[in-house]
Amino acid sequence: MMSLLRDLRLVYKIFTLIAIALIMVITVGIIGYKFTQQMAHNSELVYTDIFIPNAAMVEIRTNNRAATSFALETMLARDEQLQKKLLADYKDRLVKNKEQVAKLDKANLDPKQAELLNKFKEKYEVFISEMDNALSLSVQNKDTEAYELYSTKVSVLMDDAQSVMREMTDYSAKRAETINKDNLSSAASAALISLGSVTVSMVIFVVIGLAITRAITRPVQSLQELMHSAEAGDLTVTGEYRSNDEIGQLNRSFNGMLKAFKLTVEKILSAATTVSATATEISAGVEDIATGGTNQAKSAQKMNELFKDFSLAISSVAKSAEQASELSGRTMHLAQEGNQILSASIQGMDRLNQQMSRLELDSKKIGKSSK
Repeated sequence: MMSLLRDLRLVYKIFTLIAIALIMVITVGIIGYKFTQQMAHNSELVYTDIFIPNAAMVEIRTNNRAATSFALETMLARDEQLQKKLLADYKDRLVKNKEQVAKLDKANLDPKQAELLNKFKEKYEVFISEMDNALSLSVQNKDTEAYELYSTKVSVLMDDAQSVMREMTDYSAKRAETINKDNLSSAASAALISLGSVTVSMVIFVVIGLAITRAITRPVQSLQELMHSAEAGDLTVTGEYRSNDEIGQLNRSFNGMLKAFKLTVEKILSAATTVSATATEISAGVEDIATGGTNQAKSAQKMNELFKDFSLAISSVAKSAEQASELSGRTMHLAQEGNQILSASIQGMDRLNQQMSRLELDSKKIGKSSK
């Protein structure tokens, strides 16, 4: 059950919880509807099978008493108009009784009520027949015979009919009491079953709700703790939650992100190591360059000194060349002067050779220094 809930997507988990709640509500509603329908049916039975027949029976008993009263007054009356009026009232009550008896025939009576109704109709017909005989004697001014017939026979028949009607009323009252007890029992059963259904439904709802809630919140809390650990610098954490829902996908994405991040960090560390080694080499190269620069500065200083010597030598050569030119000029102009001038020229050439030798030596020194 838990593994099935865990693999469900979040929307289906929430839908499952809603569906369970709806099933519980529908179940309680069906139970309540069933007992309500039963109670409504019992109430309808009370109305159709008890209230309506009882109302008709009460009306019949009332009409019987009224009809009997009108019949007795007719027997005692001496005024013909009054007798006619009383007879009309008497017959009107009989008509009303027939209407009430017809209602009872159409009513949904049980076998006992139907038996009592048939018994009442038999006695009632005999009662009306004898009452009509007594009234006929009264109309014929046979009051004594009419009253005797009423007191000895009619009243007894009326009591019998009324007795059957009372028995039918009492039976209906007992039946109403039975139906009322059934209603009370049904109401108690409905309340008990509804309460039990609500309790069981709530327990099931709470258990499944807690299971679904834990299936959602626990992995989220675990993943949150892992994120805090990763944020603090621990990249070795790994989410262990495995499911096919959105949280499981998020957990796998988190693991993949950490893995990629660790690879990136490793690459950065490797690159940093390479950069550090390169920086060391560059530092060594810079030191070499600095040393070479110092040596070159020394060589340049030596070359400068050599060039100074070379410049002096060139100046001497220039002076010697100038002197040689002057001597040559004098030689050309004073060739004719003889041996004195030639000797002077020879001496000048000797000095030029000496200066050239010095220049050659200085050139070699410069070459060595440049090497």
